[in-house]
Amino acid sequence: MKLKKIVLLGLLVFLISALVLTGCSPGEEQDQTSGPAPESEPGAETVPETDPGAEPVPESDPEAEPIPESDPAQEIEATLSGTVVDGVREINVVASRFEFEPEVITVRQGEEVRLLLTTDDVAHGIAIREFDVDARIDPGETAIVTFVPDTSGEFPFFCSVSCGSGHGSMTGQLVVI
Repeated sequence: MKLKKIVLLGLLVFLISALVLTGCSPGEEQDQTSGPAPESEPGAETVPETDPGAEPVPESDPEAEPIPESDPAQEIEATLSGTVVDGVREINVVASRFEFEPEVITVRQGEEVRLLLTTDDVAHGIAIREFDVDARIDPGETAIVTFVPDTSGEFPFFCSVSCGSGHGSMTGQLVVI
């Protein structure tokens, strides 16, 4: 009789352990394929399960502002350097050892361009061979170069006055769109 009680007690302990380990309590059912249900905090939203192969449905936000359609003309205008003054695109360019600022200048093909060139350190130059530009820039003065780029593309410009040990790396790029 004592052996029978020990066996029954062992079986009972085994069943209780199995229930505890599987996360079920008596009277609770659970889908055995998905594992234990996660516990949520009070007031937390529950998200319904969806078919993993289903396309997600975007949520609509009634207060969200509509995304404006892009205007290609405005996008191009935003990439252009300088400002237009009396029909001429003016761009301030500062030359210093051993760089130009801006390093990339973007203009429109056929548009008159005026470069206002300055330097505060030593004499520099700017040359754009494809458009016959070659000007000297002296410290404290403003050199003005006007030209019309008649070909689209990317064109290098460089310092054309020897200005020190980094002179050879003083370059930039003219982008004509």
